[in-house]
Amino acid sequence: MSARIVMCAAIAALAVGCGGGADAFRPTFPDNRSDALREIAARLAQAPAAQDRPVAVGLTEESLYAYDLEAGTLLWEERVGEPQSAPHVAGDVVILHEGGRIVGRRVSDGRRTFEVDDTHLSLIGAAGEGDLAAFVLSTTGGVGAASRVYVARGGSITAHADAEVAVGAPAVRGDLVIVPWGSQNVSFLDGDTGTEVARMRSLAGVVSHATVQDGQLYFGQAGVGRLTPTSASGAAEEVGWTQPETSALPGGPPLWRSAYDPPAGVRSAEHRIRVSFSPRGDAGPVSFSDDTVYLSFYRLIFGLAPSDLSPRFAYQHPSDVVGALAVDGGVIVADATGGVTLVGSDGQPRWTTDSGKAPSVVALRLGAFRPQGSAEGQAPLLAEQLLSVAQSTDARLVPGRAFAVSAMAGLEDEAVTGHLIVLCDDRSMPAPIWQAGCAALARRTTGGAAVLTALRRHASFLEDTVAPAVGPLATVAARLELREAVPLLVGHLSDPGTRADDLPALAEALAAFGDQSAAGPLRDFLWLYHAEADEALTPGLVAVARALVQLAGPAGRDDVQEVLDAPFTAPPVRAPLSQVVQAAEAAEGAEAEDAEAEDAAAEDAAAESGSEG
Repeated sequence: MSARIVMCAAIAALAVGCGGGADAFRPTFPDNRSDALREIAARLAQAPAAQDRPVAVGLTEESLYAYDLEAGTLLWEERVGEPQSAPHVAGDVVILHEGGRIVGRRVSDGRRTFEVDDTHLSLIGAAGEGDLAAFVLSTTGGVGAASRVYVARGGSITAHADAEVAVGAPAVRGDLVIVPWGSQNVSFLDGDTGTEVARMRSLAGVVSHATVQDGQLYFGQAGVGRLTPTSASGAAEEVGWTQPETSALPGGPPLWRSAYDPPAGVRSAEHRIRVSFSPRGDAGPVSFSDDTVYLSFYRLIFGLAPSDLSPRFAYQHPSDVVGALAVDGGVIVADATGGVTLVGSDGQPRWTTDSGKAPSVVALRLGAFRPQGSAEGQAPLLAEQLLSVAQSTDARLVPGRAFAVSAMAGLEDEAVTGHLIVLCDDRSMPAPIWQAGCAALARRTTGGAAVLTALRRHASFLEDTVAPAVGPLATVAARLELREAVPLLVGHLSDPGTRADDLPALAEALAAFGDQSAAGPLRDFLWLYHAEADEALTPGLVAVARALVQLAGPAGRDDVQEVLDAPFTAPPVRAPLSQVVQAAEAAEGAEAEDAEAEDAAAEDAAAESGSEG
């Protein structure tokens, strides 16, 4: 280690030495100057891309390693003690927080190039191109936060700048270090001195990350915007701000994890639940490569439409994904067995290599390398992909499996209705799965043939069949106006195998059909079970009573009243049945008043007509 490295490491916490950028992050520094930001945009666009080595840098239980993705060889492996962060690939160096220090190692051979004391701060992020690298330490948080930005050139610390505010994850391009901070600011620092040369203030949304793609700067957190020569105002429409609502996804990951929160631990599940994307666009809202963002949820990978996050594909990887990088044509994923795979934008694996390690977290960088490969066979239909995910037996995947089921509801293919019937029927699955299947089934607008086929099935010990999910099937049958379903539904009404929680939807469907033939069976059911009503059965009995009144009118209301007057009617059902009768009487009274009013109006009109004659 050189004397300069040692010296910088020793005094880093004490002074703005080694080329420190003392004037960076000053509150009085002018922001959103059009001329300055135009110059920055031009410098970013014109800077030649560095020819960085394509690597996967992983952290195992005992060691840190670097694997050359293009050559398919292990570059180096070194034991590390007490890792406190995920590894970061920053130009020519790998940066890791370990044992109370920030350690930089050469990508090529793992040789240590610098060490600095963490000063009780967390490593928030790092970035680099070629021999220029930057990394950020921060307390995170808001009021009272403290941060330090380090700049390294050629493996040596050359500058640092302090900030009394939370600082986010940086980017590096050409000779610029780009640093988000204070939730809405992005400062541009000279890569040699650490001096601030320009500043942008975003009005679009929280900014804690920055990245450069194809010479353009993108920034954000829950959403993403870009810097252009005309976006000096920082307004959402000027920076093309785009914000897919990823919080609704399994695990609720944002586009970028907040860099103002404490970083995830080495073995945190956050490394296995993430959104990956590659921003694009020169004008209008920011878009995404292949019009797709990718969700990794343990070993599930979903390709999602950015507009509504509906799945384009659903892929099950053999093991958990612990690193991901979106690229043109798909997403590169690193898994917990050491494999690295290109999953195409169609959800098909196209290229793979294997480091032979077992990492808990992996940082990926492709540089100019673009893996090539072709899929084996034709991709299954999306509905089949989603069904396969839903039927997985991995208990950790339940939220992802439920998401797959819900996504099936948006597919119009009639075959999907049959898939949902299977999922809704299978009560051996975790409750969120079959419940999602039933909810999606109840919303179907296609697949009437599958609905009728399922309704023809009854529970039979001899035939080894179970009762179908009558409630959702009844709802769909009514929506599709499948009148052939009426006798089938009546059959399930009288079948003791029909579940109590299916009865309300069954009764409502019979009422919706308006078929008078169902009135008798509804009346029989009410009398059959009026003395047995308990907490589970009461909602069904009440729904049956309402349906009877709707189909039979006053006669049905009298039937319900007779049940109320019966001495053995169960107490839990008396009050709600009384409300049914009262509502029916009120409706009949209102109808009578309306009829009287119409008759009176007709008589008045006739009288007026006679007087005129």
